[in-house]
Amino acid sequence: ADYTEQNKKYDPLTAIQENYDTGSGTRKSTLTLNSPTPADASDSIECYDETIGISAVMTLEFIGVVTQLTANYYSIGAAVTMECSLGVGSVGSVPTSTQWYKDYTDASSPALGNDDSYEISTDTTVTAGLFKTTLTIKTGGIKTANAGKYRCLFTVSPTETYQSEGSLDVRLVTTNPSDAKVYTYANAGLKLSCTLDASDSKSGISWTGPDGDIASTKYSVDESNANINILSLDASSKSGEYKCKYAFAKGLAPEGVFADVNFNQIAISPATQYSTYGSGVTVTLTCQVTSPSKLLLKFYDGSKELTATSDKYEGGKTSAEYEITVDAANKGGSFTCRKSATEFSIASASLTVFSMATALPAKTRGNDGTPTTLVCVAQNNAAVTAPTFSWFKGSNAATETAEADVVATDKSTVTSKLPIVVNSGSDAQVYKCVATYTGLAAGTTIESATTVIMNKIVPSSTSTVKAYANKQVVLSCVATAANTVDIKWRKKAADYTEQNKKY
Repeated sequence: ADYTEQNKKYDPLTAIQENYDTGSGTRKSTLTLNSPTPADASDSIECYDETIGISAVMTLEFIGVVTQLTANYYSIGAAVTMECSLGVGSVGSVPTSTQWYKDYTDASSPALGNDDSYEISTDTTVTAGLFKTTLTIKTGGIKTANAGKYRCLFTVSPTETYQSEGSLDVRLVTTNPSDAKVYTYANAGLKLSCTLDASDSKSGISWTGPDGDIASTKYSVDESNANINILSLDASSKSGEYKCKYAFAKGLAPEGVFADVNFNQIAISPATQYSTYGSGVTVTLTCQVTSPSKLLLKFYDGSKELTATSDKYEGGKTSAEYEITVDAANKGGSFTCRKSATEFSIASASLTVFSMATALPAKTRGNDGTPTTLVCVAQNNAAVTAPTFSWFKGSNAATETAEADVVATDKSTVTSKLPIVVNSGSDAQVYKCVATYTGLAAGTTIESATTVIMNKIVPSSTSTVKAYANKQVVLSCVATAANTVDIKWRKKAADYTEQNKKY
């Protein structure tokens, strides 16, 4: 194998028959090649007598099938061409016929011909001692029906034929998802999988994407089925074509193709909203995503599924709306939009509802002349403008003067105070604080009210009661105060004075 003109290195061959003397002063040696191969014809073969330094050279011309059919694996749709070549040498033993067979059983098996499935081409010109014939599978490449054993047959004469046989194994790769377009509704977590229809422990797999080869750390064998290989995509992945490709020792590699992977992120808007708490206040969330057809988009409040108020498919996009009624049962939170309950929640929106952190009591009580301070504390957020307070007495602005609003250091609350005096002027009056916000998604005000009640006791009739001799007299008083008031009776003692006020 490493022969050069300089080293003239030869590999020794062993004679099958020993040298012998024919009795006429000659010696004969026989070398028998039991099954010549094309490699045997690649070099000259010498017989030689190294004692006296004589040699003779013979050149073998291989007559037989040089290019053999072998076992090959192909994927569905692959373009396949099988070739057989016959070594005919310089003697020109050109075949009188060449034929191709599929699943040959005996001489009665029909030969393949040119049709919609196959095209046979035979080069009748001998090139470099080779006579070639090819069989090509047409019409969209290999199909499952093309699998089987193929035979090429060269007929030189009725008694001289040469043949080669090999198998064609069609391997089907199933992709999941199987759609021509893959729409993913997450910016992370999409999994593509390829399944080989028959296991082959010697086959390897590789994945490619829009940026070329994908690192092997991104894909792995499914734990429950060794024939399934899963590619996990993440936020860095791009839209485009993805392929899984199986490698075999021979033949074309079966592929699974995801022709158009679209990373379409669900958008929910507005992403952040602020509203006031109040009767009739509603906030609308809109969820939208590009899709090949109308999808069922769902809203969630935490883990609670919400039914969309409306949805539609228009211009290649699915959109859905959910209307939030701000009430005691729904005071805001985090809302998400998903394609389904099992898929990744990739779009979220928060709704913050402002209400009174400290509201006025239903009633404010005090004795005549008692000073008191009404206090309202409204919720706030650093992201919005702090609300401003207004105070009302009845339907008019309060006559009292409120203190300056105080915004908490962290902007979480705003406090307003209104000093009043409980007297006949404030008795039975409804005082109301109103916090007004600007720039919120819905609602502008929150409010709280209290009724001022001045504590007093008044006679149920007149303050002067006639008392008739020998008749019963009943005195009664009505107290306007808390329900726990304990009313007692007394009269001035005989020695009552303005100083001792003795009763």
